[in-house]
Amino acid sequence: MIRSGLGLGFLGLSSLVTGCDRGQATSATAHVTLDLASSRRGAERAGAGLPFRFSGIPQQSDRLICTTVPGASISVDGASTQADSDGRFVLGFDRDAPPTALIEIVSGTHSARLSLDIAARTSPASQIEGLPEETVNPPQGILARLEAETALKRAAFGSRNPIARGFEESFRWPLDIVRITSPWGATRRLNAAGERPHYGVDLGAPIGTPIYAPASGFVVLAQPDMLVEGGMVAIDHGQGLITTYLHQERLAVTVGQRVTPGMVIGYVGARGRATGPHLCWRMRWRGRNLDPTRAVGSS
Repeated sequence: MIRSGLGLGFLGLSSLVTGCDRGQATSATAHVTLDLASSRRGAERAGAGLPFRFSGIPQQSDRLICTTVPGASISVDGASTQADSDGRFVLGFDRDAPPTALIEIVSGTHSARLSLDIAARTSPASQIEGLPEETVNPPQGILARLEAETALKRAAFGSRNPIARGFEESFRWPLDIVRITSPWGATRRLNAAGERPHYGVDLGAPIGTPIYAPASGFVVLAQPDMLVEGGMVAIDHGQGLITTYLHQERLAVTVGQRVTPGMVIGYVGARGRATGPHLCWRMRWRGRNLDPTRAVGSS
């Protein structure tokens, strides 16, 4: 186990890197930076040393900003990504991610494998009543609309903008005044129906409150009136990291538009599956649901 010097708890690391023995993996500088090729001599002897550093805490619902060889291919438990020209990439761990993540890095004829201990996170439970029934149990007549809107969201979540670099920025809150009315990851029972996880954090605010881009990126979805989400905007921050903003009264951006931190992207509303005015803020990485609040103030 490797202990961080920032009071962030204990992180487990098992090095299976060719040319780097387990005892050669060392903790490095601030923000939990680990270098699996810290022994250059040992790596050179095997001819296969690959660096791997990350900032953040490996835990359920969180993401790590990582560095390795530029252009390297990375896979983690079935999800694949590629390091950019600076060697930077993102890893994300779902709400119910298993306790160990297996990571493989490949660059040319060199490869490295390692496992990371993923810290568990508890999720609260809640009961939501008074939702529009057609948004909880949609009747047969609107299934075609739901399917069309699902296709739009799927395309947005699949965006991979090659020049967006917002993923490595320190995020801000999308509202100036933060009032969390429902935490991220809560298990919800909607209108006494079956339980399901809520993959957003709800921020209460009056209708018309400006919503700000938390980091730079490109708008990949801007729909004013979706059945469940209401007015919805999705932003691609690069490396497959997508944030979404639901239940908006009015949008202020269009698809393809570049946004910068603090730019107004829309206004709080109560459209879609909502009982009152609020912003539902979400984050996804390559099919995995992450907690966007974990990105606030970190980089």
